[in-house]
Parts: sequence; structure tokens; C-alpha cells
Amino acid sequence: MTIRSKMFACLLLGSALGCTNGENGHEAIASVSEAATGTITISGRVTGPGGGNLIGAAIQLSGASQLSAVSDTSGNYSIPLTANLPVSVTVTASLSGCTFPGPVNLNAVSTSQTVNFNGSGSNCKSVAIPPGPTGPTGPTGPAGATGPMGPQGLQGATGPQGVAGPVGPMGPMGPMGPAGVPGAAGPAGPPGATGATGAAGTAHTQVVSADSEELQDGDNFVHITARCPPGEQVTGGGYYVQLYFGTSGNIVPAFTVVENRPFKVPNGIDQWLVSAINLDAEAREPGILTAYAICTDKTK
Repeated sequence: MTIRSKMFACLLLGSALGCTNGENGHEAIASVSEAATGTITISGRVTGPGGGNLIGAAIQLSGASQLSAVSDTSGNYSIPLTANLPVSVTVTASLSGCTFPGPVNLNAVSTSQTVNFNGSGSNCKSVAIPPGPTGPTGPTGPAGATGPMGPQGLQGATGPQGVAGPVGPMGPMGPMGPAGVPGAAGPAGPPGATGATGAAGTAHTQVVSADSEELQDGDNFVHITARCPPGEQVTGGGYYVQLYFGTSGNIVPAFTVVENRPFKVPNGIDQWLVSAINLDAEAREPGILTAYAICTDKTK
């Protein structure tokens, strides 16, 4: 037998196992008492005449511990008991108008016990148990994990078209495009006045012109070049408009010219370049823009 087993047996059987009352013996008994402390439950059901539940019966525990409980709406009661085991207690039941057998003695028990009571008497009835006060609200629990994203909803109907925004500023002029096919020569202008006879020169000079296509009214862009014949260089140039609008004394061209300059290509043909925007929004006839270049023979 181990020391621990012997000490526990000493509590139950005393000197029959040769336990001593010396100092060491008291320490052993105290250690066993502390180690044997535990909790058991005394519970049961209280019924009245005919076996119905008795509500509100008082159950009293006496002896090693003084505890009590009241039977609930099902007639049940439960009393937790913490003590040095084994323990001996007495259980009694009482209710106004009822007579119960008992008391019930529980001697040296170490496990939970069930004790039922049956009341008798002509006035043995349940009593109402007033509800206890509402307890305080418990703390809010932690937020749960975010659930998975739901499926994408259906596409909504197309909204009405918004109002048109203001016209943006004019963008920068794009790069010059390739030269177009020379237009047909316009009708010859009236002969100019005969100029004074100049000093005899050695260079050959001529004027070459090119017309734009007939542009109807509206904001149309026109780009024309008057090209000098091979071997001749451009020494000047300009433009004129074959259609104006306005009244006498306030006549303005139907074109807004944005370029009027020579255009020389190394080892190529010299040209005079004219670019304009047709603003002839109120003209009744198409507008024509004519560019001309003054060309001089390079070899003379």
C-alpha cells in the first residue's frame, strides 16, 4: 500500500490500519482531506398528489453544509455541494399546504445523488415563483468574419444622354500633307499696266499660280502650293481670293489665311505655300483661293 492510499484508508477505517495520532499522522490526514475536496450535486423532482409537478417547494440541505433551492416549473431542483468527500447531509422539502416524507439522510456520499419528494394534502398545490430581475446585457461579441462577395448584379438601364459640352479650343495645326495635284489654270486676268522699262537683266523671271478646289460654305481647310519649274527658285509669292462677302466698304475675304510662305526642298522644287480655312458660311457661290509664286532662273 502506498503512503497516499494508506492515508486515505486512515480517514475511513482509523486505527485498524495502524494509523497514528502523532504529528506526522495529522499531516497525512490533512493532506488527504485537501486532496479529497470535490463537488457533487444533490438534485431531484418534487411532485404533488396525482404526480403533478410542484412549483416553489423549498429544498433544504443541512449537516456538513447549509444550502437550499426552490423547485422550478417542472418541479425540478438542483443543489451543487462542494465539500470534503465523503460527506453526510440531510435533505428536507417543505411547501405550504403539503406534507412530505423525510427527512432523507445521505451518509458518507462521494458522488451526486438524486432525491425525489412527493407531497400530500388536500391543499398541496404549486405556488407562483416571481420572475427575477433582468440581468445586465452582456458585452457585444466580436464581429464575425466577412462573408464571401456575392455575385455581380445585373447591369442597370442606360441613363439618358447628357447635354452636349462646350466646343473645345482649336487644336494645333497638324503636319503639312503631301502636295495635291495642281488645279486647272484659272482664267487669265486683265492685262496690267505697262511698267517702266528696267535695266537690262540676265535672269529670267515668271509668275506661276495654282487654284484651290471650289469649296462650299462651312469650315473647310484648304492647302495649295504654287510650284516653280525645275531649275528655277522662288523669290516671292502671295495669294488672292476669288470670292468675298460683305457689303461695299466692308468687304473681307471668305478665307482666313494661316500660312503664306515659301517652301523650299533641298535639291528639290521650290514652292510657295498657302494654307487657309474657308469661312464662307453665308456665300451663295463656292469660294476659290489662288496661290502664286515668283520664280527666277537659277542658272542666269
